[in-house]
Amino acid sequence: MKKQAFSMITAIIFIIIVGVICVMTVKTSQSTVSFATRSYIKEQAEMVYEGAKTLATVRVLQSKSDTDSDKRINGATYKNILGLNISNIDETYYFPDEKNPQFEVVIRYMSTPAPSSGWNKTDKLLAFDIDTVVARISVETTGILKEVADIRIVRDFVISN
Repeated sequence: MKKQAFSMITAIIFIIIVGVICVMTVKTSQSTVSFATRSYIKEQAEMVYEGAKTLATVRVLQSKSDTDSDKRINGATYKNILGLNISNIDETYYFPDEKNPQFEVVIRYMSTPAPSSGWNKTDKLLAFDIDTVVARISVETTGILKEVADIRIVRDFVISN
């Protein structure tokens, strides 16, 4: 009788140990999958940022023309961006589309102060020459993707010729 009781206790302890190992394995797998998903979405956000950086460069260089003042960024001519008349111009894009966005991209074009001032206290920007624009690009997850991974990338990018 004692041998059967000892075998029963050993079996129960073995089942408990196996159960604990299974729970720990499931928890570890869940955190690994969560980390992999977040890393994948962050890489996507980085690629969207690189695309926005290219778009900002193209938009500024495309709109720069001494003879054609009709080329515009969001209603403001390039000369208004470079001059100190307009400090910030924003463009907002949704990727892949506006109906079902996964990422919201905001490109803010900022003119810089005259070189003699040295430092723009308002926007915390270093002074460049008048042919320089700073683009502050932010990429943020939206919608259902934000529930999975709340990611926001904000970087300044200097565009000059």
